[in-house]
Amino acid sequence: MPAEQRALITSLVNDAEEQLTQLRGAQYGKTADAAQQLLGNLGHAATLIEQAVQETAAAALGAGMALEDLARWARLPADVLAEALADHRNGRPGKER
Repeated sequence: MPAEQRALITSLVNDAEEQLTQLRGAQYGKTADAAQQLLGNLGHAATLIEQAVQETAAAALGAGMALEDLARWARLPADVLAEALADHRNGRPGKER
């Protein structure tokens, strides 16, 4: 895997970790405010993780791994992963699962 791709994946995972770490203090205050902060951070972390999955799968696919294996490891249907990777290659954001 190219160093640039490894750096991007590491950055995405680190950013997701930071978002999740921020959740520790979000359970205080009004319920609506806490829920808004929790959902916002979780949603952002989920997006970053999805991007990391796509980058990792794209790199593995490019290295010759079988799509079916990648889908199993990512716990996604192969057709969903294939579509996400196609969207990723074309610079379009993936669809919600």
